[in-house]
Amino acid sequence: MDALAKNLKTNSGIGGTVDLIQFTFSVLIVLGISMYGFVLIYNGFKTATNFKKWYHIILFVVLLFIFILFHQVYIQNLLVI
Repeated sequence: MDALAKNLKTNSGIGGTVDLIQFTFSVLIVLGISMYGFVLIYNGFKTATNFKKWYHIILFVVLLFIFILFHQVYIQNLLVI
């Protein structure tokens, strides 16, 4: 373990700051793209079904998360088998 600890290099100085800035910028871009995707899904569903009331929006959000969970848990398990 001591030999391994001596061989490890740490990010110090400006390199760590640059990596943090790049990581933050990348996370913001991914969040923006994800939010835009959900807006497109919402607008498409709203146009296709012509819903206008607040409970339609709640129903859409609940069903969307149920289907996402179903896909990530159940269907992914079917692909593994």
